[in-house]
Order: sequence, then C-alpha cells, then structure tokens
Amino acid sequence: MVKLHELKNKRAQKVDAIRALVKKEADLPDDESLPQEDVDAISQLQAEIAALDNRIGRAEAVLNLESENADPLDPENEPETMGDPEAPLDNEERGFGPRVTRGTHRVEPALRQQEPKGFKAARFILGQLKAKTCGMREASAWVEKRFRDKEVAKALNTTGTAAGGALIPQAFATEIIELLRARTVVRDSDPTTIPMPGGNLTIPRLAAGASAGYTGELDDIGVSQETFDDLQLNAKKLTALVPVSNDLIRRSPIGVEALVRDDLLQTMARREDLAFLTGDGSGNSPIGMLNQAAAANKIIATALPVATGDAATDNAAILTAVVSVLQGMLLLLENGMSMMIRPTWITTPSVKMYLMTLRDGVGNFVFRDELSGDDPRLMGHPLKISQQLPSNINTGTTAAPVNNGAYIFMADMKDVVIADTYEIYIDASDVAVYQDTSGAQVSAFRRDQTVFRVISEHDFGLRHQASLAVATVPGWAPTGYTPNGGAAYYVQAPSGTGSAAASTWGTPPTGSNNPGNGATVAPGGTEPGIA
Repeated sequence: MVKLHELKNKRAQKVDAIRALVKKEADLPDDESLPQEDVDAISQLQAEIAALDNRIGRAEAVLNLESENADPLDPENEPETMGDPEAPLDNEERGFGPRVTRGTHRVEPALRQQEPKGFKAARFILGQLKAKTCGMREASAWVEKRFRDKEVAKALNTTGTAAGGALIPQAFATEIIELLRARTVVRDSDPTTIPMPGGNLTIPRLAAGASAGYTGELDDIGVSQETFDDLQLNAKKLTALVPVSNDLIRRSPIGVEALVRDDLLQTMARREDLAFLTGDGSGNSPIGMLNQAAAANKIIATALPVATGDAATDNAAILTAVVSVLQGMLLLLENGMSMMIRPTWITTPSVKMYLMTLRDGVGNFVFRDELSGDDPRLMGHPLKISQQLPSNINTGTTAAPVNNGAYIFMADMKDVVIADTYEIYIDASDVAVYQDTSGAQVSAFRRDQTVFRVISEHDFGLRHQASLAVATVPGWAPTGYTPNGGAAYYVQAPSGTGSAAASTWGTPPTGSNNPGNGATVAPGGTEPGIA
C-alpha cells in the first residue's frame, strides 16, 4: 500500500518538474516559444497532479475516519467542567492518576486543527510513559481526557510496546522532521530531502559523460558511453536522552507538550546539524560537508594584508583579498558545472560580522546592507550562520599555532541530500540512571524525573562533489573577538543539590552523540576552544 507521504512526495516532484519547464519558457527570447513536447509534458504533469490530489484526498479521508473511530471511553472517564484551576492538587493528581484534568475549558475541534506542530508527537510520548504504569488502554483514555486528542488516543490503542521502544506514527514523526528545519542550518538551507524507508538507498550518478566529435564523410564514428558511480546512503542512528521533571508532567495544565517537543527538537537538532557540517564518519555518524568536499574544492586563504597605517590603502587591500576568496569559491562551483539552483553560504557569526565591517577605498561599507535584516545575502546568495562551527582553527604555517581560522561553505543545496527514514523510536523511564555533565551517576527516580530516549535515523551525502566548496579563512573576525571552538553543547553548569537541581538538563553526549569539539564546559558557561 502506498503511504500518504509517498504520494505527497510524488506530487512535489511533479510540481518541481512543471516549475522547471515554466522557468525554461520564461528564459526564452521573446521571439521563441516553448517546444510542443514541453507543452505536452506540462499538460501531462498537470493531469498526473490532479490524479494524485484525488488519491491524497481519499487517503486523508480514511485517516480522518480512523481517528474518529477510536475506542469509546468509559462514561465515568469523560472529562467534566473543572472548578478553580488554582486549587491544591489532590492525592489522585499527585499520583499521576487517570483523573488529572486541570483545564478550565475544553478545546473545540476547530481550535484543535490550529495547534502547533509536534504536539501530537509529544502527547504520544507522554502516553507511552503513562502506559508503563497502567497499560496502553488506560494511557489512551488518559491522553483523550487530558488533551482532548482522539487521534493520538487511537494511535496509542493500535501501537504495541517493545523492549526497544515504540515507533512514533509516521504522521506525527513527519511534523518533528519538519520542525527540525527551522532549528538547523543545513535543513533550513533547503537541501534535497528524500525518504529512505528501508534504511539504505543507492542513487546512481553520472561520473563521466559520453564524448562526441566531428568526422569526415567516410570516417568511422568513435564509440563512447557514460560511466556511472553510486551515492550510497545508509541510516545512521542519532540517539538522545531528554530528562524532564515529573512535576511538570503531573501539574502543568497546558504547555507540557511544548516542553517535551522543544527539548526533543533542541537535543536532536544541534547534534544533527554539526554532523551534516563537519562530521567525519567516526562514532557511526554521517560524513558532513567538510569531509565530503573534493580536495580541489578546498581553499586555504592566505593571511590578510598587513596594515600600512593608511586607511584607504588598507581597506582596499583587505577587500581585494576577501573578494578574491569569495569569488574563487563561486568559480569552483561554476567551473565544475554545478547547476547553481540553490547556492547558499554557511559560516560562523564572527565571519558574518567581519564582512559587515568591510569598507572600500573611500570608506563605504561593502556588504553591510546585503547582510543586514532577516534574509542576509552575500554576493546575491543566501547566507546562513552556525554557532557550532569553530573560529579557532590553526592556520599557522610554522610550528607556532595561529588559532584564528574559520570555515566558509558554499554549496548548491540542490545537490546536498538528506535521506530520512521518517521513523522516530521513543522510550521512557522514571527509574533510569544517567550521567550528568560532571560524569556523576544520576537516578531519575531519586530526582523525580522521567528520562525520554529518542532514536532517529538518517544519512547525508552529495550528488555532485563540484557543487561544494570550503574555504578556511584566517583572521576574518571583528577587532577584539576571541576565537572559540564553536558554541558548546552546554552553556551553564547544572545544580545537583536539593530543589535547585535542573529539571530538564540534558545528559552529556557519548558515542554517536558526541558534539564534536571534544571539550567540556567549565562551570559558569565558559566556552572551550581548540588548542
């Protein structure tokens, strides 16, 4: 049976094909028209999209009917109008029992349709936690009563539990994947995202094309053929532990879904983004842009010109050096025959701020206007920043280190591929033991916490290596800036005593969850650097 997301993916592909043909027509001279075969192709694609819309509509109708057909609850469990929400908790509420209903009003179905994305996944996770103590049927009743969400209640009724955790239904997991886009640099740059339901995927790509040549009347035509290689994608397992205070789960009338969702997203997003940028494949992580770039497309920029004391001369010399690097990166892509469909810059905040300070020979800011605002651009292309990229790379050419280098990526995101299984496994425990940032063992039971374990799978690759260039630039930072090894995974030390113990503090990453800079954070939030 074809899944709903597969139908939507097919529709999106056909829309992209129509868009390309319309763009082709727009680029033609005024005295030329689109070839008839392209016009016919557009008509065919429109018909296929209409057919897919009908199939998608029927599939969604079935899902709606199934969600409305959840097992009826016992009348005694029906939610009732609540009194004063500020009244003290009774014993049953303290025990996280099935009658925890703190809402002052019920949410009407029309309002439920407008709820934030990711809430259903969070409710499913909380329902799985509840099922640990009272069984799946009671957990389903609790979710419907507390959150007025029949869809999640139905999903819980039809989902089993296993030692390895429960699989979040695909419709809920897709929302989590979509929300990751806004929290990560690579996903937010609009790469090509494809489903990988089997856990592995092979994409053929052209390695060398056939050749052509001119011949005489009786000469033999030379024979040649294309050669291909493969882009191999295999699911890499991203794991995370997210401790959450049981007080918040028990007592919060609203907002607990946002808490669980946001903690889950923040933990996954930071590690995933770092792997896509600088991952080296160690610890079963994906290989990122830095290590997939072709050696010929890696630029080591020379040191900036030494100041002479004349502002006009110095500004012009520095600008010439900077523009030479940026233009060189763009030329690497264009000379490599990159399609340049979605070219995007990615760098550190310090490099962006440095570029905003550059002046020309007469004192005018060169890039400041372009880089300002909510949609910063550099040389006409979007620019994204990542706080996780280091700005203290050793750029010295002698034994003495010069730790002032940073990375700049230029990539055609059309050729950057993220393959998702769209499967997120979750499990929860209120008796687990985990390590805090100091390495000490923490009992979730003694601290009155619940620890959620989340597992997602994906991989990362390039369809065309010439569509990526990486430059290491020395000293591109504002005056007085202190280079660092990238924003730390943690920015403050948690308190481990009494009621001041952090309730939602993450555990230190290990194995494939290693943040990548190999340094720890000192109490007080001091960021580490790489010596």
